[in-house]
Amino acid sequence: LCPFGAVETLPTLLTSGNFITKIHQSNIVLGLAVLVATLLVGNTFCGWICPFGALQDGITWVRRTLRLPTWTPSKRVDAVLRYGRYVVLGLVLVMSFTTAKLWFGDYDPYVTLFSLHWIFEPSTELIVALVILVLVVVASVLVERAWCRYLCPLGGVFALLGHVSFLRIRRSEKTCSDCTLCDRPCPVELDVSKAKPFVSTDCIGCMDCVA
Repeated sequence: LCPFGAVETLPTLLTSGNFITKIHQSNIVLGLAVLVATLLVGNTFCGWICPFGALQDGITWVRRTLRLPTWTPSKRVDAVLRYGRYVVLGLVLVMSFTTAKLWFGDYDPYVTLFSLHWIFEPSTELIVALVILVLVVVASVLVERAWCRYLCPLGGVFALLGHVSFLRIRRSEKTCSDCTLCDRPCPVELDVSKAKPFVSTDCIGCMDCVA
């Protein structure tokens, strides 16, 4: 039931007319639905629907409650790290096409956590997946929404599609007082106050800056 399955099987579907293993027509339907939603209202999936995003928001709440230390990368480092999503996306597409199977499912922290295989079907093959999950959770403690910002391949797809979305948050230069108040609540640390006029497509559509 993951819309990313539609992205993973797309090269194989276009070249051979077949799905890779563990992919069903439902993935295509969900993928098209999310595509239409993204074109109409932007990246609302990440900000309002994604369970893994909700987990990271929960981690942020715990971190703030316990006042745990954080790491704030410089703007330059942050900009470079954001390309990680496209690297992961490219790797997933290549490996899914060459192996003709749901390759990323063996390593995807989303699948590892929510499938609960590590509880009911423990195996040595899960060790790598569990290590990746733990690293992502630790990174999310140090940096808010670290997975979304730097590694999520579906987020990379949304960032690309966001350029042609009909609904995007924009800054009005005539009414903006440059108080930067809108920057503070952004979970992915975008400079909303510097938008010219549209906010970056890395926006997850949470609307906290608008509020």
